Amino acid sequence: MSNDFKRYAAKLLGINPAVKAALPKAVEAGAKVIRQEVEQRAPRDSGDLARSIGDRALDSGGNSASHQAHVGIFYALFVERGHGGPHPAPAHPFFRPAFDAKEQEARDKVLETLNDALKGAMA
Repeated sequence: MSNDFKRYAAKLLGINPAVKAALPKAVEAGAKVIRQEVEQRAPRDSGDLARSIGDRALDSGGNSASHQAHVGIFYALFVERGHGGPHPAPAHPFFRPAFDAKEQEARDKVLETLNDALKGAMA
């Protein structure tokens, strides 16, 4: 075998570990794009709702990784969708519109991070 082939074969073998290592960082970068937009769009009566917005890693393993943007206050769904009852309130959507507005940017951020890892593995 030529030295060139051995060198390229070694680089190819390094791709999978490099991408696996970059997955958690990549999905975190995408979730942060969504989280920042949710924070901007959240109603701010008392500020509690906006302060409860965050992101966190979920179980990762094997060939997958998950990271989510979340709202940590119980009444966020009632704000998002509105509610009935004796004192009904209209919907004030903020999470879904934020996701819709930034979904492609979040995907691009994930791909950019993974591409950087691939470039590093192939350097």
